[in-house]
Amino acid sequence: MALIPLVQIGSLLFMVMVIFSVLGVFLFAKIKFPKHESAITHKGLTVHANFRSFRYALLTVMRMSTGEAWNEIMWDCSRGPDILYQCQYD
Repeated sequence: MALIPLVQIGSLLFMVMVIFSVLGVFLFAKIKFPKHESAITHKGLTVHANFRSFRYALLTVMRMSTGEAWNEIMWDCSRGPDILYQCQYD
């Protein structure tokens, strides 16, 4: 009896992940990979976790939903200071 509601909830969660993947491709597809000293231990945006195609975006969103290195991906996707957004640091 519980199988039908589980399928419905699973399909709803998958639809939400698809929507966030499409938004991720639309917003973050052109972000360059950050240059780090140790690319082996870096868990942010890499060749396998990025938003450049829908397939990798869906895998990245699923990875972020499990809680693995979501904050490093967030920091890699955030905008740094540039000439349009000049910040004064103390």
